[in-house]
Amino acid sequence: SLEPLTYATSMVALGTYVASWVLMIIARVKYKESKFAKVLMWVYIGILAASVIAIVLVIAMCAYMLKDCQGF
Repeated sequence: SLEPLTYATSMVALGTYVASWVLMIIARVKYKESKFAKVLMWVYIGILAASVIAIVLVIAMCAYMLKDCQGF
């Protein structure tokens, strides 16, 4: 089964995502005038905002599609 491999890959992906945010915060604190750290921060904020909007849209779409379903 590929389940352990999938789990390990997911953990590595999650770890790198968290590490990228931590390193961005460290760069913003340590090098306040760094343009790269500022741009990176705004890119991460934009990606986070787009993700939240996408999740809200998916939930709204599911609710819209399920409103006409008949219960048992």
